[in-house]
Amino acid sequence: MRLNTEERRRLRLMEWLIEQDPGLQSVGPLYEGQPRSFDLSRGDVKHLEADGFVTSYFAGGMLARAEATSDGRAWFDDIRVHRDNKIERRWACRMGLVEWLDHVGAASVRTLAALDGFGGDVRADFYGQPFTADEMDAAAAWLRDRGLIDGISVEELLGPVRAHLTNAGLDCVENCGGDVRRYVSESERARLEGPNIRITAGGHVQFATGSGSNQHIEVNEAAAQIRLEVSGLVEILRALGVADAEELEALYEDAVVGLSGGEPTEEPFHRFSVRARSLAGKTGNIAATAAVSTLVTTLVTNAQHLIAGFH
Repeated sequence: MRLNTEERRRLRLMEWLIEQDPGLQSVGPLYEGQPRSFDLSRGDVKHLEADGFVTSYFAGGMLARAEATSDGRAWFDDIRVHRDNKIERRWACRMGLVEWLDHVGAASVRTLAALDGFGGDVRADFYGQPFTADEMDAAAAWLRDRGLIDGISVEELLGPVRAHLTNAGLDCVENCGGDVRRYVSESERARLEGPNIRITAGGHVQFATGSGSNQHIEVNEAAAQIRLEVSGLVEILRALGVADAEELEALYEDAVVGLSGGEPTEEPFHRFSVRARSLAGKTGNIAATAAVSTLVTTLVTNAQHLIAGFH
């Protein structure tokens, strides 16, 4: 459960009151140094009192005094149970990190984000309790190992210290709202039930589609085969039920012209890759979308290297 700023502040107040000795307590120490501390403290106490979680005493211009009720203590006991659920904490931390990377625009190697910035964000919070540095490091390592993020690592930590979302990470955000647990579950189900899609070391992608998986297309990243690979990509999308996939061939030819002319431009390649991923998304198959995104990235990179060799 992710809380907004006001909810976190009130939860901290409840936790603090429960830790104090019985009786009314001045809430002033908890608000020291905060702007408008008088108004904030009174507003928080009144809100919690309306919920039946505290009793309070207000005297003139003095800071509020409050005490947790039995209902308030029972409510906070439930919060503690949720906080102690290690499995939910891990999933929440992974999801928060993916959402944060998307929020700060870390979508490629050119836009790496320093992960220590995640620690101060509202997404790095679980029932009002910030994730620890170790929890955030473990989440980054888990996401990297499963291909949702990539970045720069150091020996002292498990995960990267600077990272960006991969194509799979972007698919998770765009198709599952950043819900990593759902993305992983649906990807695994699609792998078992849908077309046989396998990504091997070195960027090789293998597809087996159709009844009995008898339509088989293997894509090898060889520069001399790039145009054939684009045609193969079109056939893959057709086999997955995408009717207008053939337009990719024309877009690819425009991209080649764009990079081969007197004033090379990568904009046509950008149009090609965006459209390819969009068409893959029409399949409704997360595994297919992830695999096609990986293939498109590799095709674009190889084509750029090939064309650069002619200049």
